[in-house]
Amino acid sequence: MATSLSNSTTIAAKPVRIVQGSTTFDPRAVVPHLAITDARKLIKAKYDSVGSILGKSVSDVQGLADQLVFFQNFANGCIVATALQASSVFEIHGAIYGKWNEMGRFAYGLPMTDETSTPDATGGRYNHFTGGRSIYWRQDTGAHAIYGDIRMLWAQNGWERSELGFPVSDEMNAPDGVGRQVDFQYGSIYWAPDTGAYVLPETLTWSGQILTPGINALGGNYEITLYRNGHFIFKGALTDTGYEDYDAYIAAILIDPYGFAYSFEHSSHTVGRLFGSDTDNWVNAGYNESIAKNWGKMKFAQLPDPYFTFEGAITSVLEDKIGEALKKLLDKGIEIGTEYLIRLVAA
Repeated sequence: MATSLSNSTTIAAKPVRIVQGSTTFDPRAVVPHLAITDARKLIKAKYDSVGSILGKSVSDVQGLADQLVFFQNFANGCIVATALQASSVFEIHGAIYGKWNEMGRFAYGLPMTDETSTPDATGGRYNHFTGGRSIYWRQDTGAHAIYGDIRMLWAQNGWERSELGFPVSDEMNAPDGVGRQVDFQYGSIYWAPDTGAYVLPETLTWSGQILTPGINALGGNYEITLYRNGHFIFKGALTDTGYEDYDAYIAAILIDPYGFAYSFEHSSHTVGRLFGSDTDNWVNAGYNESIAKNWGKMKFAQLPDPYFTFEGAITSVLEDKIGEALKKLLDKGIEIGTEYLIRLVAA
């Protein structure tokens, strides 16, 4: 889920001043001097237990404006204390600390854990943060931020022990320019406002029968397989069980939610037989970058009934049939955008 992050401002707390018997504070710190003292004790105790991974201090204990949150920066990390309780003091270090800085530090969230080993025991590490956010790291995948609905779905599937593995990217704009996406070792999760979050399939397949009009002794089946990388296979079999030869044309049209129409076409010739039958088995393979670009929505593509004709004005007929298919989808209440025809005909 898209999240707007802004840089946070850290303000060093100042000693209290006593004015006419009442206590006033630096308006940017809004915390009593006693709280700073307590925070120093808590942060020092945490440092004493983990100091070797943090290195030397590079700042004094500081407070966040308008929050009872204190932190101290070190050469290789940070210790953050919230609520002035020992159970709410956490450290961030190394590559995860670097990613946290990159994501806006406290604007990304307050740590809710120390850096912790992942349960899969493969050397992974993570910190969880407020706001339903995390940063995960492993030597071979690097540190990556994950949050929102994408993180929720990944967690429901078992985190790094799911079939997806560790994240290999931060949340980013999907190639279609509409959704958001996180890539993992073995797949991706896509999110858009109208679809929610789901695991992107690596392949999609549609199949059906070819039924010719009238009493023609010709029929068969077809299958369309799309691949996430933009490749496609259109294959099928057309069988002539009669005496006549046939020159035929088959077109199947996929229409995605953006209104892109992808046509899969095959010209067939079968020879009539007195005994037995003649079958045209075809496999047309190809590539189109629009499949890869719009992959986030291809799962929801519609496949109207495939079109069949004997010899004729194929191009004009195909365009007419695409217009009919688009109209059928509109009649069903399926919203589509500008009509585009992408002819996927292998050489």
